[in-house]
Amino acid sequence: MEETAKGLVLLGLLWFRRQELDGPTDGIIYASMVGLGFAMSENVSYYLAALEENGAQGLAATLVLRAVLSPFAHPLFTSLIGIAVAYAAQRGGAVGVVVIVIGWIGAMLLHGLWNGFASFGGLGGLAIAYLLLMILLIVEIIVIFRDRRRIVGLIQHYLPPYERNGLINQADIFMLSSLRRRRQARAWAKAHGGRAGARAMIDYQVASTELGLLHARAARGGVDEETFRAQQRSLADLMAYARMSFPLPCAASGRSPGPAVPWAGQARAPCPTR
Repeated sequence: MEETAKGLVLLGLLWFRRQELDGPTDGIIYASMVGLGFAMSENVSYYLAALEENGAQGLAATLVLRAVLSPFAHPLFTSLIGIAVAYAAQRGGAVGVVVIVIGWIGAMLLHGLWNGFASFGGLGGLAIAYLLLMILLIVEIIVIFRDRRRIVGLIQHYLPPYERNGLINQADIFMLSSLRRRRQARAWAKAHGGRAGARAMIDYQVASTELGLLHARAARGGVDEETFRAQQRSLADLMAYARMSFPLPCAASGRSPGPAVPWAGQARAPCPTR
């Protein structure tokens, strides 16, 4: 019943906001938010019941069990539905329905096993329950890393044509392909442009990633031409504005070069038109 209630929220997201689901990472994030919200509401009822029945000692024990030992159980279970819903958002059709059913059953099965082992299996059962939880966590981390590589591939595939109008260059694509280099870029922008520079770099990174995802969505028929063009213009405008807001290194003749970007060696970005 619990996973069904949480799954219905994700089905609503699929029905009304399908465009927000660009991959399994989105599914895991939204499912985790739903799971955490449900867990918070459920925990309050458990805390009140423990306090009423066993006083402060019972409340303390319940806090340890639910807030310390198992805070991520609900998000992890519901993430199976989230991954399935995200898959259906990209594929659709009968296959998408089957995947959702499989994810739903998996979430309910693992939740039931967790409750059974944790409640009736003693210390051995509790150990098995946590082993299941750790296996699920590792699997979802692997899914996120694989999805990250997929997004990097989209950036590298779809963004090079925007070099022609000065929105991006190879140093930028290199930077966008690594979380570490993204952090370096934000630190560099803050060091040379203050908080406004850091904010501009964040906007640039987000808009660039969203532009790659938009192209992928259009390639699989998930957005109509008019919507694609409107969102493309909006993201391109944000990228252009952001590039004007942080101190770009400049390779154009007749202009003094700015500070070298730490993620691209001696690479210099072309000067934007101001």
